[in-house]
Amino acid sequence: MSAQRVIPFFSVLEINEIKDFQRFHNTRKYIKELSAAIPDRLRPYPELVALKQRSGYAKLDKFQLHRQEWDDLRRKVPLKYLEGIGADLENIRRSVAADHEEYNLATKLPLFPRCAVQRLMPAVYATIEIPLGTPEAEAVNMLQALCNKKRFRCCINYPGLKTIWIEPEIAPQTSWYYPELSFTKDSAVFSSGGYSIGCSYFC
Repeated sequence: MSAQRVIPFFSVLEINEIKDFQRFHNTRKYIKELSAAIPDRLRPYPELVALKQRSGYAKLDKFQLHRQEWDDLRRKVPLKYLEGIGADLENIRRSVAADHEEYNLATKLPLFPRCAVQRLMPAVYATIEIPLGTPEAEAVNMLQALCNKKRFRCCINYPGLKTIWIEPEIAPQTSWYYPELSFTKDSAVFSSGGYSIGCSYFC
């Protein structure tokens, strides 16, 4: 996902955090450690110029912006960039496998959501506060009853883990955000994690 400016008034800024869980933790750490060896200042670092050119960029500012997103796995990562920082694809695959194991453990944690996202209209959202200490199943039942009564849609979102979608008179559905890796001809693609749910952006 490219860098975008969030419109706070139309967005839900509070999120449900999961202690000690970060999606793609191992993979992100591996890539960031390699990237850190090549400073992001232009002078006097010819390595940065070579990395920029190798990645197919002419403008440094655009390259640096995209580099931050590559290191954070928020957009497709060019294979030329990974080669440039010395990343090994087999090590990346092993890191993703470790991330998958951590994700599976996180899916078994008892969760107590603090908020839900209410969709008011396209690209306009509001926060529904959930009482502190409410178990997830109880929160879902409470929101389902509210949706049935007031006829709106909402969801409980745990960015990076899952989203529970709740609509009137329909059984809740869950989207799971497994940390997956795939490849195109020239890029490594890391699966998205529901981070933009409840956010409205400037065009």
